[in-house]
This record gives sequence, structure tokens and C-alpha cells, in this order.
Amino acid sequence: MSLIDRNQRFGGTAAEQDELINDYDGFYDTRDFDTIRDEHDRRTFIIGRTGSGKSACFLQLRKSYSDRVATIDPRSFSFQHIINTRVMEKLREYNVRLDPFFYSLWTHVIIVEIIRFKFPQKEAISISQIFEQLKEFLKRRNCREALQYVESCGGLFWETHEVQAAKVVDHLTNKVNSELSAELGLQGAGIRGSIKNESENQLAVTQDITSRFQLIVNEAIVKRMNAVVTTINDHVLTDPKDFMYITIDDLDKDWVDTSLANLMIRCLFDVVLDLTQRIHNLKIVVALRTNLFQQLDLAGASTQEEKYDGQTLNLKWGETDIRRFLRKRLQTASKRYSINPPWELDKLLPHKTPQNDPLQYIIDRTLLRPRDAIAFFNEIFVQASGKDMVRQDDIYTAERTYSRKRLDALRDEWKSPYPDLDKVLHVFRQRSSEMNLEDITDVFNNISLLLLDDAFQGKSWLDPLCRSKKSKRTAADEDYNNMEEWYGYYGGLFMLLFDIGFLGFNRSKIKPNMHPTKSPLYSHMEESGAQMADESLETIGSFYIHPAFHQALAIRPRG
Repeated sequence: MSLIDRNQRFGGTAAEQDELINDYDGFYDTRDFDTIRDEHDRRTFIIGRTGSGKSACFLQLRKSYSDRVATIDPRSFSFQHIINTRVMEKLREYNVRLDPFFYSLWTHVIIVEIIRFKFPQKEAISISQIFEQLKEFLKRRNCREALQYVESCGGLFWETHEVQAAKVVDHLTNKVNSELSAELGLQGAGIRGSIKNESENQLAVTQDITSRFQLIVNEAIVKRMNAVVTTINDHVLTDPKDFMYITIDDLDKDWVDTSLANLMIRCLFDVVLDLTQRIHNLKIVVALRTNLFQQLDLAGASTQEEKYDGQTLNLKWGETDIRRFLRKRLQTASKRYSINPPWELDKLLPHKTPQNDPLQYIIDRTLLRPRDAIAFFNEIFVQASGKDMVRQDDIYTAERTYSRKRLDALRDEWKSPYPDLDKVLHVFRQRSSEMNLEDITDVFNNISLLLLDDAFQGKSWLDPLCRSKKSKRTAADEDYNNMEEWYGYYGGLFMLLFDIGFLGFNRSKIKPNMHPTKSPLYSHMEESGAQMADESLETIGSFYIHPAFHQALAIRPRG
């Protein structure tokens, strides 16, 4: 068997940097990917934890249908610049609803992407020539409003997303400035003038002005956009052979203002639902991390949460998926590194015995996500370098680095909206891997003491989850009568740590339609882990720290 080299990798932990996907056939074809590419399946919001394969699915979609997939990268919009302009800041101060603005922005960007994709710029043809071809196309089909919209945009249709977004911002800003100037008698000063002379002009923006702003958006922008959407459905994407995908990823990168980011993403969701219903040969798929999806507060938004029911696809991996994924990856890595005969997983790992199953040991230390499995095997290859197969000690040694990196990754994944989450997790340091009610209550009491630390940045989210600090009751001086009473004090904190995959539990008591469990249950093991835990509180026997974090936190074996 060929010797293992420390520079050989099982793949990259980010899909964009994974050579086994990009340059080789290393993609594991999951049932979720079949759903994403299914033209008749209208689930359009792809929700999953970091490392669950969202970006990998999009990469594979582009590889499979290169002539039918367009990509919108939100990072190219310079959204931070847009939302931090003085005009936008002032409108927010005046409580002007920005939903129509963001709705218009997303609609415009998607329309432009479709038109650019169907009327691509070619080396032998100038942008002006393409623009004339587009206008002639609309004239022949008597699409007057669509033609007016295209003419208002000019040759900017083939500019970058950033330029496109700036165009929409400038258009609305000028309109709003004009209306406010006329209303307030500022002789064209508008909001910009009011900002410069704020001390002299203390403006009182009335409901009438707010209504005028929204009227500008609804009539001047959306009306023509609607005409373009109709034109695309009736004259551009008319044949099933023209079926087009648009992928939108990386919505969770580099946000500063969370409330405005949530508003923008909710508006995107509305736009996507609207366009995919009105344009029959179009499917827009939007990837979003689970934590950001939870932050959107769809139930509390002006739109109804029910309309998103049936439109989301939650990426889930089971143990069987991870095993098949690893075997596929090993085959692909063998091609990548010219390993002959190819590696076989059962022969590469230590021999399985009734007391020790190396592959199960590795899988148990993942949160059933491909990124975890890749990261662990990359560390194992480093430790097994120069050997013809992996030894058990290589796995144990690799686990130290892997565990520390997974703990850091958990912190980074949830740092918004839970800053300083890592300080909470480190309170579990050197605890037992299995804890009873008294043990975990003691840990939670110590976590609540972080609220007394001026340097702790997570008080806004931790305080509501530590209700016990407002009571004299502790596990040391009083017993809890039942699990429900305990949950009233510590349930919020437990559910958070369970939901992110850090804590698990087992059932020790029998309840109708439930059975005792010997192995811990974690949130990634069930379709709705949080709901499962909430409905079976009185059956909980013990609490467990996920094995992925044992080495990083020096967790003691049970017993």
C-alpha cells in the first residue's frame, strides 16, 4: 500500500477551496442535491449548519448545468456602503419603512442577472450593440414598459452588481430628496441638505412624507419591474429548455447591522417567492446558515411565517451518508494523488474489533456534517504521514487538534448573535462527559456568574437564559421537585447549548410513545431536535457534552 503523505488531503473545509470537488469528481450526490436541481420542486431556501454542504451543492449545480446557472454574490454589492449612507441613516431615524427599497433592489438585481445571462456580452460585440439588440427584441414584442425600464438603466445592465445597486440607490435617493425638498421648502436641499444644516433645520418628517416615499418606490420602480418580469416569462424564458437557475450564497458574510441585514434577507425571500411563482422556467435557490435563518424572526416580521412553509429545505446528514461520503472521498483522493491500488477505508483505518470501531469513533466526533469529517481526516493524515496505514494512536493524536479547531468553529458559527459564547463553553472545562441534574445545575450556576464580569460581551443574550440568578434557589440548598420546575430556571440555556450541538441527553424514563435511550441524543440526530427535547423534559436522565469537544475542554470520561 502507498505511504500516506502529510500534504495529502481529504479535501478543503470550504467548498470553494476543495480541489476534490472543483477539479475531481469528489461530490457526494445526496438526496438534498436531487431536490435542489429538481425543476419541479419549488423548495428554494436551502438552510443548513456551517459545513453541511450548501456551497458544495451550488458548486455541483454549476458544474452540472453550466449553461443554465447564474450566480449572484451578495458580497459584490457593497451592501455595507449602501445601508450606511447618510441618506439611509436619516431615513431610518425618521422611521421610514425601507422594505420597498430593498424589495426593489433585489428585484432589479435578479432581473438584470436574467437579462445579462440571456443576452451575454461577447468579445466580438460591444455592450452598446448588445443593448441595441435587447431594445429591438422588446420593441418587436411591443413590451413598452419593459423597454422603458431597460432604457432607464442604459448600458449599466452589463456592469457589476455594485454599480447596479448604486444605480437603484441613487434613483430612489434623488426621488426622495426631491419630494422632501418640495414638502419642506428647502429649495432642493433634500435630506443631504438637512444633514449638512441639521442644527438650523430641525425637520419633522410627517406620515405624509413617509407615504410619498413609499409611493415613489411602488409606482416609479415596481410597476415597470412587474412589466419586465411578465416579459421575461412570456418572451425570454418561454421554453422548458430555457429553464434557468440562479444561486445566491454567502448572505451571512461581513454583516455589521444585524437588524438591517435581517430586513434585507426577508425582502429577498419575498422577492424570490414572487419571481419563482411568476416566471415558470426559473428556480432561485438561496443558501442560508441555520443560525442566521433563526435570527430572521419570520414569525415576528410583517410577512406571515406560513408562506415560507414548504419552501425551505433543511440539509441533514445521517451516519450512513457520512460513511458513504468518506468512502467516496477516499476514492477521489486516490485519483488525486495517483494512489494505486486505490485506498480502501476499511484497510486504511485500524482493524475493527468488538471493542473498537475506528470509523465509528471518528463519526461520533462529528456533528454529522461533511466538513467535520474532512477536517478530522486531514488531521489524521498529518499524524499518519510516512505510514502505510493509520494507527489508533494517530487518530487519538489528531483528535487533539481537531477538537480544538471544532470548538473554535462552533464559537465562530454562533458568535452572532451570541458573542463570547466560547466563555460559556469553557465553564464546562474538566467536567465529566456525563452529568446528572445536580452536576449540570452547578455548571449553569457558574455560567450565570459571567454576568458579573464587566468584560463579558454576552450579557444581552445570556441574562434572559439565566433566570436562576434572580432566585435564591440553587441545586446546593434546595431540590427541584420535577424536571419541569428545573426547566423553568435553566431551560433556556440548556436549549441553546442543545440546539448548537454542544449538549445532548438521554431518556431514562418511559413515556407514552417514547423509549429509554442508552446513547445520547443530539440535535443533529432528529429532524426537529429542539422540539424533541422540549417535549420530553421529564424523561431526561443524564446530560452529555458532545465528544467533538472533549479534548479541547479536557472533559473527563464518565464514571
